[in-house]
Amino acid sequence: MPAWAELTGPHSDLTGPTVWHRAFLGPVTGALRDPMGPFAGCKPGAHRAKEVPPMEPLG
Repeated sequence: MPAWAELTGPHSDLTGPTVWHRAFLGPVTGALRDPMGPFAGCKPGAHRAKEVPPMEPLG
């Protein structure tokens, strides 16, 4: 079950949304906005292409 659904569902604690924001939203937003992150080349009115990171084959 996704974290948001688990932390905000009918059987969850009232602090669930706060826990989600602290545990998931902050770290994900930080990674996305990092100067070396996936959106590093995105600027208002401009886009700078970024190299695709190397990936190892599965298996």
